[in-house]
Amino acid sequence: DANDFSQGQFQDERQKLFNIQHNGELTEQEKWRAIDKVKGLTLGSTEKQALAVKQAEHDKKIRDQARKEALAELRKGFGNHA
Repeated sequence: DANDFSQGQFQDERQKLFNIQHNGELTEQEKWRAIDKVKGLTLGSTEKQALAVKQAEHDKKIRDQARKEALAELRKGFGNHA
């Protein structure tokens, strides 16, 4: 029935995506483009999303580092007055 067809189609897409993601011969950009094609997305969609995630992770890392440095400075300052 129709449900069996959609299940098969979903499984087929998952297999294609798995193959793309685990293909060591493709560059990251080639993988993103292939994923867009399999999912029927506008080319560049996956790349844009992946780069946004990387930027967010990078920003968080910088914030965490700045927070650690600020705390270290505060502790150092309090240590001198005690």
